[in-house]
Amino acid sequence: YVMVATGVVVAVVVFTQTYKQWQVSQNEQAAETFYQAMMGDDAAAAFEVGRDDLTEGYQMLADFKIASDKATSGDKQGAEELYLALSKHDDIAPLYRDLALLLAAMNVPESRTPDNVITMLAPLTDGSGPFQGLALEVAAGADVQAGRVDAAIEKLSQIEQLADVSAPLRQRSVELKKILGER
Repeated sequence: YVMVATGVVVAVVVFTQTYKQWQVSQNEQAAETFYQAMMGDDAAAAFEVGRDDLTEGYQMLADFKIASDKATSGDKQGAEELYLALSKHDDIAPLYRDLALLLAAMNVPESRTPDNVITMLAPLTDGSGPFQGLALEVAAGADVQAGRVDAAIEKLSQIEQLADVSAPLRQRSVELKKILGER
């Protein structure tokens, strides 16, 4: 029995070490693929072709890059769709899902109404988190676009009340309220 138990322990150790080494190898290969794509002339195209060679974390980063390139090139619809898809991935950290949702709202196509943007941002504006202030700022912009200046000023005032908002965002909210003619 001792020999069998020893054999099982050795087999488990060998398997565990082999699996760990395989994971390290996969991560290194994904890092190299990601780096090469980023250094190329068309990273988004490289990511779309080599996406299956990336680990989940690098796939997420590649999707952010593809969406960013779509937005930069004027494909707001494509950017919004990809950002919204990222925001619904349960297998990525909530921070990245929230960032994707904010970026989707910031890159909406012309067909979206200000109310669409405000509704999209509700999970961020109504909750708490690192993107709440920025989401309130974008929602205030949507209110201004819809002609609801008082609602925009209210959202900008909410930004000033947040404890963990950056000084530049707080200052922007003050300046925007002045421009809008705070009553």
